[in-house]
Amino acid sequence: MYFTVRKLQKMNYRLRADKVALVLKKTEEELKRGGRADPVYIKSICSTVISEMEKKKAEFLEKEIEKISALPLPPQELVFLLNNIRYIILSDIGRDPAEWDLSTYSDSFECVDRKILDINVYLDNIRSPFNVGSVFRTAESFCFNRVLLSEYTPSPDQKRAMRSSMGSSEIVEWERCGVEELPSPVFALELGGSSIDNFSFPESGTVIIGSEELGVSPEAVKRAKSEGGIVTIPLFGCKSSVNVGVAFGILAYNWVNSIIDVEK
Repeated sequence: MYFTVRKLQKMNYRLRADKVALVLKKTEEELKRGGRADPVYIKSICSTVISEMEKKKAEFLEKEIEKISALPLPPQELVFLLNNIRYIILSDIGRDPAEWDLSTYSDSFECVDRKILDINVYLDNIRSPFNVGSVFRTAESFCFNRVLLSEYTPSPDQKRAMRSSMGSSEIVEWERCGVEELPSPVFALELGGSSIDNFSFPESGTVIIGSEELGVSPEAVKRAKSEGGIVTIPLFGCKSSVNVGVAFGILAYNWVNSIIDVEK
């Protein structure tokens, strides 16, 4: 959808800025697909918002707009430039984005056959749909076979989970099950275990990650201790705490890296 400068000038500032940002987003998407941009049009619509912006942002925006005159720029550089301009405009009207509002180059690519390792993650009463989606996204990136959910973990089909998974929940298989049904060997990510630097990761099996408030359940800890053990990420700050999705990302990298080293 595109708007003439005359039509934009008839809109109130917030609506005008929103529409300019929309056009810039569409232009970015076209460039990613191999299309072209009209520098004269882009400069003209961006200029319609400068006079009503906060002074420092307006000055920065003017400098960014002038860079468009350096065309022809490589498509990737132009995408970055338009992206910067778009978010300057959106920030001026209080439209700072959540991560799921963002698009990436990979969003436009078709999914190729992914490598799948015989490893799984069990979400033991994770409470936040956002964290569920984050785990799916990491699991997809690190070749996990399945994401297994406890009875009270939110579904990956929940709206917020779908947003944070960025489509990964449609790629990685998942199912609900109890602790007793988890593929062996089982180990848990929890406090008080062996440091991740020295932990002996299995070549297959299931890692258990626990709830944001209480950690891994006693039942799950018991099974983990009887099989693969407890692994801990050393922390050094005052808070000594990281988000469960971040913790899983650290573990996933270390686990998969250990398997790849073995395969080599």
